[in-house]
Amino acid sequence: MIKPKHLYIKIKSTGKILCDGDMYEKVKAEESYWSLEDGKYINITMEKAYEAIWKCLILGDDEIDPKKVDNAKRVDEFDIET
Repeated sequence: MIKPKHLYIKIKSTGKILCDGDMYEKVKAEESYWSLEDGKYINITMEKAYEAIWKCLILGDDEIDPKKVDNAKRVDEFDIET
């Protein structure tokens, strides 16, 4: 479930909760969606409510230093570690 400031992901068949937390900033929930790829990968696409650099996705996660991120690149241009 994607809400403006909350992300909740649960595997229906097992009841295992993968994510249940408040997000750093708001998203446009009605324009956000998820899909299952190859039966094992969850692809979540969320549109930010407004342009901002997030320090993390879920509050309480390790924060990134936005000064160390090259904002000229698109997300898909970064390596997996970044």
